[in-house]
Amino acid sequence: MKTIYRENLKIPEYVFGEKSDNPENSVAIVGALRGNEVQQTFICASLVRILTELETNAKIRGYIKIFPCVNRYSMNVGKRFWASDNTDINRMFPGFCEGETKQRVADEVFEKVKNFKYGIQLASFYLPGEFMPHVRIIKTAFTDTNEAFDFGLPNVFVAEPSPFDTATLNYNWQIWNTSAYSLYSKTTEKIDIFSADIIINSILTFLSKNGIIKYDIATITAKTENTIYYKKDLVNVVSPCGGILIHKATSGEKIMKEQVLAEIIDPLSGNIKAVVYAPKTGQIFYTHTSNLISEHEIVYRII
Repeated sequence: MKTIYRENLKIPEYVFGEKSDNPENSVAIVGALRGNEVQQTFICASLVRILTELETNAKIRGYIKIFPCVNRYSMNVGKRFWASDNTDINRMFPGFCEGETKQRVADEVFEKVKNFKYGIQLASFYLPGEFMPHVRIIKTAFTDTNEAFDFGLPNVFVAEPSPFDTATLNYNWQIWNTSAYSLYSKTTEKIDIFSADIIINSILTFLSKNGIIKYDIATITAKTENTIYYKKDLVNVVSPCGGILIHKATSGEKIMKEQVLAEIIDPLSGNIKAVVYAPKTGQIFYTHTSNLISEHEIVYRII
């Protein structure tokens, strides 16, 4: 597709295994739909490297398709959303071949990734920050929560679909009878090797358990206890004022009620304006990572 900046938009795909009439052991994996999803692109690129080696050693048992980066156009110019009008491709599915640019991109991609048994998206959240690595499911009539345990991640988050979710890749995958999962790594705009390895290993675990690749699961991940969480299980901790945010805790950390989580410093005087305390005992699910914060912003989300 021609673009107004730089080179034309080209979306490469990587294919492993043989396509068959039986889609039961097939999976499509989609990386960056947004231009700042660097970690998600890195995870997919690492999977391409690993699966290339597995295919060389005849260990691919199913059919796998990977799109490491869909929105290379925005990534090349350092924008999260579509560079020319700041809109989100992941709000354009299933797409429309005669529609506006992002609808046509979504349509082209969706035509390539629908009709698979499984769909895995390396996603990012609308709030900028760091998460505990987890798998997220949009709850529909097609959802099988138990299959999410095959990733081996301790946290499975089930979200009720909101109106804008109906235009996402995950939701539309399910409407077309694909079991869809969104995997969230710790970071988005920067590469975190440790959390990337967690997500890479979880995908290899899932592919192995479902007979798509031949891989020794014991070398991938230890047995974990899976817990399902819903929106009601999350407690938001908001900032009482604006200023410079100094973190005292981070995502994944277990905390006690009344523990100091952060301090907010006056950016001019250097005095402490406010102290942020934990309202409950639990574990930090999300952390606002920017050191500048406004009043009433979410600083942490606690399970």
